[in-house]
Amino acid sequence: MTNEEAYLALQEACGFEPGDRVKILRRASYHENGWDNDWTDSMEMCIGGTFYVKEINGLYGIRLKDYSEAFPSSGHYYPFFVLELIEKKKEEKKFFDPDYRPEVFQKVLIRDNDTQEWQGDIFQQYVKDTTWPFVCLGSSYIQCIPFVGNENLLGRK
Repeated sequence: MTNEEAYLALQEACGFEPGDRVKILRRASYHENGWDNDWTDSMEMCIGGTFYVKEINGLYGIRLKDYSEAFPSSGHYYPFFVLELIEKKKEEKKFFDPDYRPEVFQKVLIRDNDTQEWQGDIFQQYVKDTTWPFVCLGSSYIQCIPFVGNENLLGRK
């Protein structure tokens, strides 16, 4: 088995999936353990940070998405062996609860249909018997769920 084949097998065995939250533990060397990518200076400042897995791309590694925007990691691929699982992805809510009524000024995720990505907004009021009943600071929407507990859905369909 080549280093590359071993890397791919171990990366799959680690069980990381898009939506998992991970911590970057240390830097990696080019081609370390079969990883086929470069460690850059901008990746260095992400060590110790926690991020969500965006995608897994073979020998290039695992791409992370920085939801807190504290570090510029959105374009980097990290090897699985420098990552520690912090939290498995939460189950996505396939259907929103039409009876859900947030509190005024509560952080919420909103969209108009299942083909759109969830976006963040601040809830203002619920207007019954209208097409877009969830009125927020940005606009009015059809679907609304709490932000807390659903952070992993931000920017996802």
